[in-house]
Amino acid sequence: MKEKQDVTMENVTTEAAQVHTLDGAGNAWFAGDVSAGADHNPLAMANLTNVGNATFKAKADEAGVGGGGVRTCRFVIGTSTAGWTAADCDYLCDGVDDQVEIQAAIDALPDGGGEIVILGGTYNTTNEIIINRDNVALIGNGNATVLKRITIDNEDDEATLIKIDNGKNNIIKRLTIDGYSLGDGRYTGGIAILNNSSKNIITENIVLNNKGSDIMIKNSSNNIIEKNLCYRNLDPFRGYNIQVYLSEDNIIANNIIEGAAVGIALEAKSKTNNISGNSCINNTMYGICSYYASLNTISNNTVKNCSGVAIDIKGVSEKNIIIGNNCIKGSGVSSDYDSTQYTILLEVSVKFNLISNNIIMGKNYVDKSTNSTNEFIGNKFE
Repeated sequence: MKEKQDVTMENVTTEAAQVHTLDGAGNAWFAGDVSAGADHNPLAMANLTNVGNATFKAKADEAGVGGGGVRTCRFVIGTSTAGWTAADCDYLCDGVDDQVEIQAAIDALPDGGGEIVILGGTYNTTNEIIINRDNVALIGNGNATVLKRITIDNEDDEATLIKIDNGKNNIIKRLTIDGYSLGDGRYTGGIAILNNSSKNIITENIVLNNKGSDIMIKNSSNNIIEKNLCYRNLDPFRGYNIQVYLSEDNIIANNIIEGAAVGIALEAKSKTNNISGNSCINNTMYGICSYYASLNTISNNTVKNCSGVAIDIKGVSEKNIIIGNNCIKGSGVSSDYDSTQYTILLEVSVKFNLISNNIIMGKNYVDKSTNSTNEFIGNKFE
């Protein structure tokens, strides 16, 4: 194998890429496709594209941004079970308690944060990985980088595999998060953003085999959850693909989610969140549910083959906008629905919601609210 080498501006090639300086410290940031091109080069394997605020170990003077010296930090993690050696990476896992090395790399980053690339392989974990700091990018190689939980101490829904706890400006990207627990048969959640965390990005991950929430945002704001694949949630009665709880101003966009009890949930006074462009498939209770949540926008989502309610507005949910969604079950005819199944349902206490320009197949929306303040405009029922 090739010897590991520092990534500098001399050995990084870009296709339509640009280097930007975002602050006075001279941090170098990339936009566009970035590759180093050599076999087993960690950067090439990571296939980093439009990472945003991921950082690289680049000398500022070589980048042409002035100041000299190392401006950012980057660690590489590999596992010997996939053939990686100490020469290939900064931290080498061995298939046992691999969260120890991953956590050590996170904790070893300087105060300004940095990037951690996890090379292809399966990493077995027995405890949470916690990011309780700012400006950390944790990036894998898609379905080739598998973080697998093989045991769990409790069944708390917040006992997730990766947790951002009171952290800001972090990225979790291109990892496969497998919550399956060998031996005791229990499961864990996937990724959680908790406790006043903000401006974090969870993108292009595969999250599967969890009990509880695949991805959770709790008591946090201004985060982005986008382009993730969440499926095979193993609790058909209380499992969530994506759960937003007591949180505001988050964006949940362009995710593909399947099979949990609830596809996307807005709960406990969550407000001013944007739920857009998601595909919710085969959820057993609700495709998208607003429960005691207000001032949210639910737009341009596709909810297909939900066994309960495609879009459910319940509790004291007020002033939500439900617009441009597509709700269908089976072939989209009335015989595909029984009396307990709905496309769009407004329950008893909801008010001042706008339901507009949705495409509803097989069963029209139903308004069970006890007031006449909800408004329905331009919906297409077939």
